[in-house]
Amino acid sequence: MNASPPFALKKLDQWILSVNRSLMITLLGVMSAIIFVSVSIRYLSDYSIPWAEEVSRYLMVWLMFLGIGPVMRLGGHIAIDTFPKTLSGTSAIILRGIIALIIGAFFMTLLWVGWLYMQKTIHQSTAVLEISFAWVSSSVPIGFALSLWHGVAVAVPYVKNGAYETSDDLNIDEVGAI
Repeated sequence: MNASPPFALKKLDQWILSVNRSLMITLLGVMSAIIFVSVSIRYLSDYSIPWAEEVSRYLMVWLMFLGIGPVMRLGGHIAIDTFPKTLSGTSAIILRGIIALIIGAFFMTLLWVGWLYMQKTIHQSTAVLEISFAWVSSSVPIGFALSLWHGVAVAVPYVKNGAYETSDDLNIDEVGAI
């Protein structure tokens, strides 16, 4: 029996991952450009862009929540895996299954709590831009919904043999060594 997901589901997963990564790259680029321009203008003149710090901070919040899932797919989050690596066979599969369920429950809980938080912030506005803070706080439920998707996408290989996805353009072992 073939345990791989149907072609349409695999294509949807690839599309979601691609959009997620593209959003992260775009947000990082925009945030960097805003900070660079703001610092340059402040250095070259006495003028400061009043909204630059607030926008870059909110872009960073979005970037962080959007990045949880794709980094998890590659096994890039800090994990204490000494005990699971000492187990073998069925014991290891059961433990990794429990870990996957706990992570899934955590993501669902934070998705729900993030949704409630967003609802409470709809009528609050940001300090400089004076837009609804819900635009910022919606990063929590959206980020954890995407994290839940990414977690489900890698759950089976993780539970079966502790494997994560690999990426042609990112070596997770080299990221922290820079």
